[in-house]
Amino acid sequence: RGSSSPLVYQVRNVPTGAAQLPLQPSAPLPVSTVEAGELPNFREAAIKSTPTVVHITNIQNPSYSRTSSSGIFDLFDFFNDDFYGGSQQDLATGSGVIVSRDGYIVTNWHVVENAKDLRITLYDKREYTARLVGKDEPTDLAVLKIDARNLQATTFGNSNDVQVGDWVLAVGNP
Repeated sequence: RGSSSPLVYQVRNVPTGAAQLPLQPSAPLPVSTVEAGELPNFREAAIKSTPTVVHITNIQNPSYSRTSSSGIFDLFDFFNDDFYGGSQQDLATGSGVIVSRDGYIVTNWHVVENAKDLRITLYDKREYTARLVGKDEPTDLAVLKIDARNLQATTFGNSNDVQVGDWVLAVGNP
């Protein structure tokens, strides 16, 4: 390739009824032609990966204060659930991926930070309580553990087998 110009793919033999977008480049661009059947199909990857992705609910202790950012007492905040005897909690959600059949899950640290209670919902809707077993704040990674067995764990690839510009699929929940 060696050119600094963007590469444009022209797709031929697109099935009837497929969405067509009119592309009007401002200047001619190099074109690489591929057959429609050669485009990546993510169906198999999605079928394999989706059951290994979990939804994480992080119930946190309240992080609010009784004063506004200006330092003045916030009257509206005074009349929250605490005023009426309830409790207010912060809630964060995110995704994680099952990395072992015995319940280890990798997620981002910012998803589970300040957790009071971590709840995991699997693809099949089973729910578990998780505990934090490892974290690395500088890389934003965390490892959780649920008490479960025979889970479907993700399959890892080899990063040496991919290059910049290769197709990728990201799966999350939510």
